[in-house]
Amino acid sequence: MNCPSCQIKIPRDAINIQKDIAGCQSCGNIFSISAHVAPQKNDFSSSQSSSKNYDYDIARQSMYEEASLHNTSIQKKFEGKGNSNFDINNPPKGAYINHLPNGVQIGAYTRSWSAFFLVPFMVVWSGGSLGGIYGSQIMSGEFNPITSLFGIPFLLGAVFFWGIAIMSVIGKTEVTLDSNGGHIFTGVGKIGLHKRFDWKDINSISEHKSVSSSRKGGNTVTQSIVLEGQKQIKFGSHLSSEKRYYMIKTLEQLIQNKVRS
Repeated sequence: MNCPSCQIKIPRDAINIQKDIAGCQSCGNIFSISAHVAPQKNDFSSSQSSSKNYDYDIARQSMYEEASLHNTSIQKKFEGKGNSNFDINNPPKGAYINHLPNGVQIGAYTRSWSAFFLVPFMVVWSGGSLGGIYGSQIMSGEFNPITSLFGIPFLLGAVFFWGIAIMSVIGKTEVTLDSNGGHIFTGVGKIGLHKRFDWKDINSISEHKSVSSSRKGGNTVTQSIVLEGQKQIKFGSHLSSEKRYYMIKTLEQLIQNKVRS
């Protein structure tokens, strides 16, 4: 069995057949075994299909029997004994955890040193571009539709980059969990993106890395937290690696506790 996130082979002692969960020691992904074990589809004749299905059943049975031999060590690992050095109540600077009457809330601020560059840059860039395009019309009292249409891309760009700049100063990513599921908020104050999920729809949590290429030949790496299950939910791309790690490990423990209960 390979990890559905990084495709690394899962060792026998990281598979828990009784609880239908497995953990990848490479990327930290925890997922449902049954959700990722399915017969391969093919377009061959019925005889070839039966043969492959038979081989698949044998392989799956062998894998299950092999993993069951190590169930005792797995049980200890998934009960948190293999991760005793991590304390969810000791978040890093800039992260927090609040124990609520009906659940728990974890979050982290998206403050970044990039704000020292972004804010002055946006003041100069948006002030110069938008001031020159729209400010001149306001000062003269004359509306120029062609100039105004030309300024729309600059206006949209200013809104987008000002959003990033403000997030780098006072933004936050926050996950509130209760008995039914959770609510994810990314934004400033009460303004931002809201996402809701149910526990029954979540199979695993992992860190996702995406690489995009620029026209100049360079690569931009974006890392985010991903909840896998009925649907894929991504968040936390604005967080530092330390804060993102804390939120992933905390959510892993809370999800494991939910699976055991």
